[in-house]
Amino acid sequence: MSTPPRRAARGGRRPGDSGTREAIAAAAREHFGQSGYDGTTVRAIAATAGVNPALVLYFYGSKQQLFVDVMRMPFDVAEAVERLVAGDRATIGRRLAAFVLGALDDPQARNVFLGRVRAAAADRDAAATLRGLITGELVGPLVHRLGVDRPELRAGLVSAALFGHVMTRWVVEIDAVVGMTADETLETLGAVLHLQLTGPLGGSADPPDG
Repeated sequence: MSTPPRRAARGGRRPGDSGTREAIAAAAREHFGQSGYDGTTVRAIAATAGVNPALVLYFYGSKQQLFVDVMRMPFDVAEAVERLVAGDRATIGRRLAAFVLGALDDPQARNVFLGRVRAAAADRDAAATLRGLITGELVGPLVHRLGVDRPELRAGLVSAALFGHVMTRWVVEIDAVVGMTADETLETLGAVLHLQLTGPLGGSADPPDG
């Protein structure tokens, strides 16, 4: 099971520079990833970052704005979309799965994914914020660039599959999912994503693409 976020001893505040801001952001990602939105407090983030809670609000204004800022994908989304679109469409689902699973190997990215999943499951306001992030980030732009039918529905289905994988693998920790090998995970998730990205949808008269 996941261990709780580490907590630094309370002490003097760091200098008010970019290093302080990033220390707060890193602590926030860790707490949001481990405890979700509701379970995370500004005071806990400040303790882990080694700063006064007032400094967290000075840099970010509110817990909600902090969540929005630090829960953005920690990679160049536009570049990722370009690379995925430029490849063979017949393998788009597998390549998207490989990209996401590779990102999840990075602790910072994994905390972002986990924080999003936990927040979406527990907090209505955070879930509404996440809908906007998803629409403007990787999945939405990718689906639109592919030029497939019903892009909004496909983006929602792909997002559901990715959220579901993160939830069952790292939050609920279903044994069968946790026990899958890396290759099994890639092939299984890739097949699901490929169908949702390019396959026929219920009620759609358009033929599958790829």
